[in-house]
Amino acid sequence: MSDSNEDKTLALELLKIKVDIWKQVINTQQHFNDLAMKIRNFAILILSAFIGAIGISFKSGFSLSLFGLSSSISTFLSFGAAIIWLLFFFVDVYWYHPLLVGSVKKGMHIESNIGEELKDFIDLTHTVGRESPKEIKISFFGWEFKKYKLHSKDKAKAFYLGVFLILIISSVLLLFIDKPDGKSNIDYHTEIQSLTLKCKRTVNYDGVNCELSPYK
Repeated sequence: MSDSNEDKTLALELLKIKVDIWKQVINTQQHFNDLAMKIRNFAILILSAFIGAIGISFKSGFSLSLFGLSSSISTFLSFGAAIIWLLFFFVDVYWYHPLLVGSVKKGMHIESNIGEELKDFIDLTHTVGRESPKEIKISFFGWEFKKYKLHSKDKAKAFYLGVFLILIISSVLLLFIDKPDGKSNIDYHTEIQSLTLKCKRTVNYDGVNCELSPYK
């Protein structure tokens, strides 16, 4: 009888340990998910600053010469925004997202081996995994042309690459539309005329009168 009670106690303690490990894995998933959202929010903030700078430089008509080529500041800013946006894409999708996927797989493994007592209650990772993929259908007049199943990584790629494509298109347009003003390349020369300075003492010898006149 005592052996049976000990076995139940050990099984209960083991179950508690599994639940604690599962909780920690869920916290890890939330941590990496929060990091991904913070990266995207910061990327949007930086992009907004670039868009404001592009608008100001486009209105002002500032230009910059680089490697012998002269172009508007707005074009350089647009290309710069595209490059920085691409860096955020790599950090999010290829740096932190694999860590999130690893924690999700570990959570699914724990839930599959949690035990018969809790398998119907502790299944958050499986539930989120089932609900995450979304199916997108491309149809034309009722005829289904293509069907895609987007997972979380695919959604992130669509988000980043869509904005990146818009930035590249705007950069090319600015390259041809916002050309530097030709007047900025004109050399201005200031002609300095020779001057003469004539000074005479006053009649009372209490000062000097000076006259500045062009040299003849």
